[in-house]
Amino acid sequence: GASAGIKDGAFATEDGRGHVGGAYVIRVTGFDGIPVEGGEGTMDNTGTELFPVYEMTVDLPKSEHDLAIDVPGGG
Repeated sequence: GASAGIKDGAFATEDGRGHVGGAYVIRVTGFDGIPVEGGEGTMDNTGTELFPVYEMTVDLPKSEHDLAIDVPGGG
């Protein structure tokens, strides 16, 4: 799997690497980034969840591609 941080509504894959093409399951999570206390006195730096996990399946082309993701429910 891979991940990409989202900032100001835009995301890019790590090191600018793209995808191979084909079927993908995309999971979008959102957190406020304000550290909160986690279990056993640890700190969770991701913060508070902003919306429930959103999951979608897409079939991406093999060429470079822009993908707009609209998270339902205000996410």
